[in-house]
Amino acid sequence: MAKDPTDLQGPVTVAMASNQGAPEPPADPDAPPPPAKPVSPKGLRLVVFGDSDFAGNQLLQANFGNSVLLSNSMNWLVDRQQLLSIPPKKTEQVHLSLTQSEIRTVYLLSLLVLPGLGVALGAIVYVKRRR
Repeated sequence: MAKDPTDLQGPVTVAMASNQGAPEPPADPDAPPPPAKPVSPKGLRLVVFGDSDFAGNQLLQANFGNSVLLSNSMNWLVDRQQLLSIPPKKTEQVHLSLTQSEIRTVYLLSLLVLPGLGVALGAIVYVKRRR
């Protein structure tokens, strides 16, 4: 498949978080303080996503990662560090359904063929070394 000539070359930023920390006091106590900026004591935070579709109802329900990303972004914005986390994935129950002939094949391979193959190869090696 050919690339579209208008496509941007990677890497392309799809999300970005920025943090402007609280203003630091001047190092020299005799120096005049810098002009006051309207910055909160905790600083400014900004999160920007390249697409808002991931936060739509359908994609939040369909993809668990989208809801975690949105939740963690909001918690970071309001400085709730204790709520930032990546929850463990839920394990899925996997059931193995075998027919009677497949069960017989597994039984024969694991209890007769593979051990028999090991014994036969061992006997061949033993006979060749004895010569």
